[in-house]
Amino acid sequence: MELKELSSEQLTEIYDQYMVIDFPQDELKPLERILYMLRTGLSCAYGIYEGRELRGYATFIVPDGLQYGLLDYLAVIREYRGTGVCTRLLDQGCLA
Repeated sequence: MELKELSSEQLTEIYDQYMVIDFPQDELKPLERILYMLRTGLSCAYGIYEGRELRGYATFIVPDGLQYGLLDYLAVIREYRGTGVCTRLLDQGCLA
């Protein structure tokens, strides 16, 4: 299990394929807002991978000048839910 930082293009694909399904419409920021935050350094995004296969994703809001962030979105791809993906990440300290 590994976290890999996502590019704007990768995040756009994840948004279009998964985020619009995984989160209620009234809780999901518009894609352009998320990409703006990514471009300006206000946020960062990671894919949760096992090998080359995406298992989940997370985005964080990163306050200016601070070395920590606020978890904004975290989801596991539907077919991998209940398989311990987030538990393994937390056990490894990947989201700490």
